[in-house]
Amino acid sequence: MQPFERIFFMGEPLKPQVLSLYIHIPFCRRKCSYCDFLSWPDRLEMLAPYVAALVSEISQYRGVLSERQVSTVFFGGGTPSLLTSDQVNQIIETISAAGTLLPDAEISLEANPEMLTEDILRGYREAGVNRLSLGLQSTHEALLTFLGRHHSPADFYHAVESARKAGFSNISGDLIFGIPGQSLDSWHQSLEKMVQLQLDHLSCYGLTYEKGTPLFDRLFQNQFQAVDEDLEWKMFRHAIDWLQAQGYDHYEISNYAKPGNQCRHNLTYWKNREYLGVGAGAHGFLNGERYENTVSLEEYVKRLKEKEYPVANRQRVSLRESVSETCFLSLRLREGISESAFQHRYGRSLMDFYPVVLPRLMEKRLLVREDGRVRLTETGIDFSNQVFTALMLDENAEDQPDESEVAGLTNGG
Repeated sequence: MQPFERIFFMGEPLKPQVLSLYIHIPFCRRKCSYCDFLSWPDRLEMLAPYVAALVSEISQYRGVLSERQVSTVFFGGGTPSLLTSDQVNQIIETISAAGTLLPDAEISLEANPEMLTEDILRGYREAGVNRLSLGLQSTHEALLTFLGRHHSPADFYHAVESARKAGFSNISGDLIFGIPGQSLDSWHQSLEKMVQLQLDHLSCYGLTYEKGTPLFDRLFQNQFQAVDEDLEWKMFRHAIDWLQAQGYDHYEISNYAKPGNQCRHNLTYWKNREYLGVGAGAHGFLNGERYENTVSLEEYVKRLKEKEYPVANRQRVSLRESVSETCFLSLRLREGISESAFQHRYGRSLMDFYPVVLPRLMEKRLLVREDGRVRLTETGIDFSNQVFTALMLDENAEDQPDESEVAGLTNGG
């Protein structure tokens, strides 16, 4: 597989001056019952050779990294906190050696609360990690057990305290709503505890049942009932209203931040900017191509030992695909789509691509156009998936989408 070549849309290079880097760590001690991410719970003996392969892969992208400035790094998984601080330091030093890691780069690491001590966290901080993402999911023991989590709420509280002592000033917590057995009151209690802990960022996701997971199998076998959609919607709305009242900016459909603490790495995805992904099964978007690394742990390590690229699939992104992705990803953000930035990127206006659909979505009060931006209304947030579907451009269509694509959507009250 050859390195990625530079391409152009509308005469303008897609290559930005800065780049985000995602590092996949596909190991965990035990897999949660709802998780469908690529990870192995029983292959920890492969962790050391895997880190060596990661270092080799990052070095392969020296040409790319030398031309860009790395502004964010994200260690995701799996369970990145299985890495030692020395391993994290080795990876970060490799990035710096291959290119330019900005002095103010956001370097995030996902961690499981039960694995953390102040010494471990201090080691991560000294290695360069400056943002910690902790998976809590709920402050209720019974709900954690249902999800197959292996920590207690107390583990999480202790991890936050230890992280502060270790020097972390940017800590994010993950919560899940719509868990069977969860009430609106117990959901509020989880939110309230996060605010009491003065977390800098919160991610609040509805529970999904992914095919192939133990939780999906249990649901299919009628071992429990999924939460009523109306209750799940009330939980979603309660988080928005209550967290905003506590001073958190609801900057993305599922994410909240204190001022200045938005996740800069995830903003790269939501603004459909390019990023480099390394590790087994990692995805990336580089020079107009989306790519995916091999999902085989053995093959990944083998290819890197042989100095080969581990890319298994890659596909050029067409103009219509790029426009569609930019629109529905940007609309996840409360700020929405900047019309001037869209015009600069594609050489055509947003209305040029959506002369029928866009006005109809605004007529139905699902989108609003003001101050040079197009964004979801409050009603549009509730019907966001339908809006995103309506904005998908058909690759084979001669004309733009017609009114039938939004005919089934609500009038928005």
